[in-house]
Amino acid sequence: MEIRINNEVVDYTLESEKALGEVVDGIREWLAANGFAVTAIRKDRVDLALRSRLEWQDDPLDEITSLEITALHPTDLAIDKLTAAIQYLDLIKQDGDPESPVVADLLRAVDDVSQMIDDALFLEKSGSGTFGSQFSRLAAATGIPDGDISRGHFDEFLTFVSDLMIVLNSRLRELSDPAGELRASVPALKGTLSKTGDISMLLQTGKDAEAIRQLVRLIEMAEKLLRLTGNLGNQGLINLAVLEIDRVAAGAFAGELNGFLRELSQAIETGDTVLVGDLLEYEIAPRLDSLIETLQQSGVL
Repeated sequence: MEIRINNEVVDYTLESEKALGEVVDGIREWLAANGFAVTAIRKDRVDLALRSRLEWQDDPLDEITSLEITALHPTDLAIDKLTAAIQYLDLIKQDGDPESPVVADLLRAVDDVSQMIDDALFLEKSGSGTFGSQFSRLAAATGIPDGDISRGHFDEFLTFVSDLMIVLNSRLRELSDPAGELRASVPALKGTLSKTGDISMLLQTGKDAEAIRQLVRLIEMAEKLLRLTGNLGNQGLINLAVLEIDRVAAGAFAGELNGFLRELSQAIETGDTVLVGDLLEYEIAPRLDSLIETLQQSGVL
């Protein structure tokens, strides 16, 4: 049996495997160890559905001539899912008519697209749930799937679609060109960091709404910086295995900073302005400054 991965013949030695499922499992494990995921399988020029494993897993190997595997790096897989989701959302936005049969047809795929969105964003939360779950909930609220259309809910749904497209396009840029997105993002983050004293003053003078707005923006930019650093590592533009920030390994540093960002979010929710100020001044801002300086020294900025 000839085995190809991404159209290249591979020397894969069969041991005690007798059925197709066993071979696929072995290849899947080998690819996963090298950072790749199986996205498609073809047996003797017949495409096999990954979700219908029971239909082909017991096929005997002695009856198979060729096996073709398509595998993608998680980054490439996320880019594909983001691109598909953006195109899908754009079709809904461009039509914009709750009574359109095109929109009704598109919304039949809501569950699959919701899962695609959450996969691409790694189940990132937005408000009370993931972006995908909110998309699914708002789509159902339009009444279109059941033929009981609510124009008010459809307008709300369209607003969310537009906002979601902004998020997805931003994530797509982060994955497609992390160095370029980093260079475009850092000036704004530096500007915000230079005004941390202003945020503390806003809190002290009772201007909580403006302070929280700036804090939320700071958290978003900090999380983006961490994502971009990871993307740079995944694409080999920096070596995260040896990178240190303030003499702390990159992985440990990211864990510490994420912990402080979560603590900051909780302090904002509970209204603990003293803790907010302390975290911002003594923990978060210095670490973000150090990370930016390290990235500059590595040559990606």
